[in-house]
Amino acid sequence: NAVEGALRGASEIKLYQEALIDCQENSEMLLKLVNGIMDISEVDAGTLSLKRDALTSSQIVESVIDLYGFVAEDKKISLKSVSHQSFNFTGDRTRLIQALANLLDNAIKYSRAETEITISTTMEGNLGVFSVLDQGIGIPENETEKIWDRLYRIDSSRSSRGLGLGLSLVKAIAIAHGGSVGFQRNQSIGSTFFIKIPV
Repeated sequence: NAVEGALRGASEIKLYQEALIDCQENSEMLLKLVNGIMDISEVDAGTLSLKRDALTSSQIVESVIDLYGFVAEDKKISLKSVSHQSFNFTGDRTRLIQALANLLDNAIKYSRAETEITISTTMEGNLGVFSVLDQGIGIPENETEKIWDRLYRIDSSRSSRGLGLGLSLVKAIAIAHGGSVGFQRNQSIGSTFFIKIPV
């Protein structure tokens, strides 16, 4: 539509530039959609390739905070990390950062200014747990069972830009590491999401 509109319109460079920008943005979104579906399908088939290295929980958390610190600051959201227990493990650094970044991106997107988001680490038996706690809009009780489904978006988020793949990709990455994901509504406000992986 953007291309056809530009070709039918006046021959101004600005119109062509706007059409190309629209094409680029939508192409990037489609590429993310296809890559996300491919990754999740590979996990379902047991063929997702992981590059495993010796890692620490603090390395993953620090990398994600470095990525999103300025984004949170722009929205006047306080971002902090708390290490109740740190842990060492083997895993795919890039994939785990991608998973935790998805949780943090959602937390920032659905939180109001002047609120706080906490990323914490702890141990539960032989599991290392990454948690992202926000003070955002929360998730309705009748939708909590569906949030991990592929392409599902809760009603309150449909006005914002997104693919509905973020949480299903987080789940796929956790499962590929032999782990799991979880969610709970906070007593006061907001949500907490978990990634649990064997250590």
